Amino acid sequence: MNIRRIVTASDDKGLSYVKQDSIADNIDKPLEEISPEFTVVNLWTTTGQSLSPEFKEDPVAHQKKVPVSPSKNNTSFRFVNFPPENYLAQLEDSALKERIFERAGFDKNEPKNSKRHPLMHQTQTIDYAIVLSGEIFLLLDKEEVSLKAGDVVIQCGTTHTWNNRSNKDCLMGFVVLGA
Repeated sequence: MNIRRIVTASDDKGLSYVKQDSIADNIDKPLEEISPEFTVVNLWTTTGQSLSPEFKEDPVAHQKKVPVSPSKNNTSFRFVNFPPENYLAQLEDSALKERIFERAGFDKNEPKNSKRHPLMHQTQTIDYAIVLSGEIFLLLDKEEVSLKAGDVVIQCGTTHTWNNRSNKDCLMGFVVLGA
């Protein structure tokens, strides 16, 4: 997945310019064992201490693993490609499921409701999620919502997962705020 990332900055006189213009290269494949097309492109992160509009250092350049749930007062911005879910039966293997949860960066203490979907999880975050292309379902404990390109979800620390039942990939953008 080639996502062009442009980062602006200001020089010492306060004049703005493009500091970086390149294809984002912090790519993770947390479900690689069962779905190589499931791809996460981490575009930016902030910490409470570094939350500043000044560009000093690329925060994802040296981070191989960006946590799914940023710590309190931290943020992350990422794109996720959700391929069609033809791998769910493989997640009945609890050891494989645990490896995937660990690889994806989910906290082991996060509740998981595998009765509804094997990848149900809960994070201590507020997520702004935007469906950029394709279709996907948001699964919650009590209901599900069908989403299509242009739909936005404000996910407020609830148990959830994303379920692509279509035959095409779904690309989503996420801004995740540690709460």
